[in-house]
Amino acid sequence: MAEQFQRTASYVNVAHANEVFAEYGDFIRRIACFCTSSEAEADDLFQDFYLQVASRPIPSDVKNVRGYIYRCIVNRAKDITTKAIRYGHRLRRYSCYVAPCLEATPEVSAIGAEQKELLLNLIQRCLDEREKTAIKLKYYDSKSTKEAAAQMGIKTGSVRRYLTSGFRRIRQLVKVEQGASRDVL
Repeated sequence: MAEQFQRTASYVNVAHANEVFAEYGDFIRRIACFCTSSEAEADDLFQDFYLQVASRPIPSDVKNVRGYIYRCIVNRAKDITTKAIRYGHRLRRYSCYVAPCLEATPEVSAIGAEQKELLLNLIQRCLDEREKTAIKLKYYDSKSTKEAAAQMGIKTGSVRRYLTSGFRRIRQLVKVEQGASRDVL
């Protein structure tokens, strides 16, 4: 008896979800696209909301159904984003444990040292003296921004500006060099 009631209730819920999506489907799709950065994510959010409505129908006492739908979709998008951010943090923490294993091989160490040397040469050739000093202190000498500023005799904001402009210039130069090497090939 309980099983039959459950099946009947689920058919009613699916019928309710179909009615909601027939009436508000375009609105739901627009909100899903607004809350996400890609079409695939919007489709996933759209389908998740359908399953949510099919499993838990919109309460009958809700007066503003569009507002309720909007809130549900926005909250679900926030939940998905938060979950992805937390997953990324867990991966970064895990990579701290795995990274020493990767660096132990001679091949990885040699490639890393070679790339580091190439980057250092690029910095020495192409950056201003202040940018070179800021990058060297911060990343090669492992100083904090505050310590680098004290050693350079400038404010921490200036160190950040030198780091930003230096890395911007390096990115531009690397793009140019990669484009030139592709043209050669």
